[in-house]
Amino acid sequence: MKLKKGILVFILLSFITSIFISPAVHGGERGDIATAGDEADILVYGGELGAISSAITAAAETPEARVALVIPYTSPLYGGLAAAGGQNFWDLRFRPGENKPVQQGSFARWLEQTGRYYNTNMFSRILEEEVKGNENITVYPSMDILDVEKDSQGRILKLTLQEIKRESESGRIIWGEKKQQIEAEIFIDGSMDGRLARLAEVPLVTGRKDWPGMDTIDGESNFSQQAATLMFKVTGVRPAEYGDMIFHRAPDGSVGAYGGSASLADDPIIKSFNEKYGPQGFALKPLNAAQNGVYSQEFWVNALLVFKVDGRAHYRDRDTENYPSDKEAGSLETDEAWARAREVLLQEEFLEAFRQFPGFSEAHLVLDQNGEPITGDMLYLRETVHASKIPTDKNKDSFGERDFTITPDMVYAAGTGPENGADQSNYPTRIGLGYYWLDINAYEYQDMKDEKGSPVWPVTQFLRPEFKRIVPGPGGLPSQPVYIPFEALHSQSVPNLLLPGYAAGISSFAWSALRVLPCITVMGDAAGVGAAHSFREGLDPADFSDEDIEKIQHILRTKFNALLDK
Repeated sequence: MKLKKGILVFILLSFITSIFISPAVHGGERGDIATAGDEADILVYGGELGAISSAITAAAETPEARVALVIPYTSPLYGGLAAAGGQNFWDLRFRPGENKPVQQGSFARWLEQTGRYYNTNMFSRILEEEVKGNENITVYPSMDILDVEKDSQGRILKLTLQEIKRESESGRIIWGEKKQQIEAEIFIDGSMDGRLARLAEVPLVTGRKDWPGMDTIDGESNFSQQAATLMFKVTGVRPAEYGDMIFHRAPDGSVGAYGGSASLADDPIIKSFNEKYGPQGFALKPLNAAQNGVYSQEFWVNALLVFKVDGRAHYRDRDTENYPSDKEAGSLETDEAWARAREVLLQEEFLEAFRQFPGFSEAHLVLDQNGEPITGDMLYLRETVHASKIPTDKNKDSFGERDFTITPDMVYAAGTGPENGADQSNYPTRIGLGYYWLDINAYEYQDMKDEKGSPVWPVTQFLRPEFKRIVPGPGGLPSQPVYIPFEALHSQSVPNLLLPGYAAGISSFAWSALRVLPCITVMGDAAGVGAAHSFREGLDPADFSDEDIEKIQHILRTKFNALLDK
């Protein structure tokens, strides 16, 4: 009996595909067969603001281009950390004598819509409406990367994605069944963990390994990343101007709070909690908190540090080549850290210690219907990987702070304009300005203690003592913003990839100032315009000429309200 041609083709394709079925792995069963491959012109990976702004600006600048937005987390909220993660507080710093941020573009538009402190669901809806308002954006929610296919020149050709979901009992993120392949011409990694950059083999340095003397400690590699935080919700906040806590009321009436350094140093209950839980990897820090919208009784709080989290390491990747082979001994996977931090929140000692902060003496955790604390759906990771400017074929074991496009001195000794300062070499290819404290967080509990064992905060001057003499601004604030050059957003090793997320080409110390969401959004705008220009001109971002950069700068200024000059 003869088979129809279509049936024969189907059987042949099914047989070929079955050869590549992935075996069962930790984190759930991988899907057997990828669905029919999609095609895009520009693929954006990440749900963070750097990714969202990239997708929106790329789609708006080239409405004829097909833009794919892959969101690698399980929450339905758009915005990553800024919504699903509970960080509803814009980290702003103004130049002396000014009352406006230097970051403009998409960030300025969102700040005007949300205010300084905002409701996370509301902000997510704003972002979702902007994304879906571009008919050329296709969203792939709750999908993550299994595999990256490249050509012989290092260009990315295709991603294999698979659905992810949260396991109800353990809280771990596991693989679901749906699988998808997507081909594209230009790729953007705007994620927190730099997964696309890592799997595409961009030369990356993890954590503070580029710090002086940090190549090895006691003969072992050091890949420590800044402490993570798990955001949580409370009620019963009593805003007032007292103690060492400052409550600030924004023009729209919403309230934010920050402070607690004196409480950390002097309060015996806080100190007792930290002495018990610090060696276990958790500690209270001076907090910042924000009302979840002007009419809400609930506040999101940033106060619980989680030490030794490897932001690259996820449970679902165990026993696969995607798991970081150089994961530091004793460090936590993201899933494990998230679950354990939620357990700490429910300890009676935690709430007792947290209530010692002024204004929070009557605070209660907000619980869900199962009695579990309402927390961010993801950790607030402060640092993961940094793209080195050293090509892959010249990679080396030891890295220094000058092996990156943005070095520490460019940030702490930035000039007043193009004619002076350590960042003046960035001026010709600048795509925006970055400005914040040089705010290194702790890496382990011992970092929160001085030589005498007394609590200390902030920790920047303690961990980098030369910082005291090289930073002119008060409290670690550089006197000027830094020019962010386009080169920080791409790698010569993977010429069609842009990096406006955590994997940008920024040294660890410099990242402490540029890691905040306004700066990341500036980089996202530029990556989106850069991807649109790449699509239009048929050029990889790594091959852009000075003329190409000038065109991108013009578009950023005239169409997207970017501020490029000091």
